[in-house]
Amino acid sequence: MELTYDIPRHVEFVFRHLADMEHFVAVHPVIYRVEALGGDRYVMHEKLPFWLAPAFRYPATVEPDPAAGRIRMRASVLRLVHFTLDFQLSAVGPHTRVDETIEIRSVLPVKRLMKYILQRLHGQLFHNIGRAAGKA
Repeated sequence: MELTYDIPRHVEFVFRHLADMEHFVAVHPVIYRVEALGGDRYVMHEKLPFWLAPAFRYPATVEPDPAAGRIRMRASVLRLVHFTLDFQLSAVGPHTRVDETIEIRSVLPVKRLMKYILQRLHGQLFHNIGRAAGKA
């Protein structure tokens, strides 16, 4: 799945909010805690905004490449659903264009639902980044 966002912030600001987990958790709509395991490895703590949806956690890697303006995130939820998220950032004047590629692999029939959820959550994520306090 390919998504594109226009954020009214400079590319460095957006990059920091995706690559630095302290900034990331402050703007993410459902990830409320991130534990660093060392290197590029983390444990994400998430609570989906659905009635009676349990909170859960899962391992993830975050691979920032500042020179290329790219961040890759990989996650495995319950070892059943595997995500690869690629964010390519480019400056468009004082704004940032984010081209996101999402790959979902699972033996379960959840791809369609996951695409819908990720599209909504990431729309909110980038809206939050655009409104985040701090130096643009």
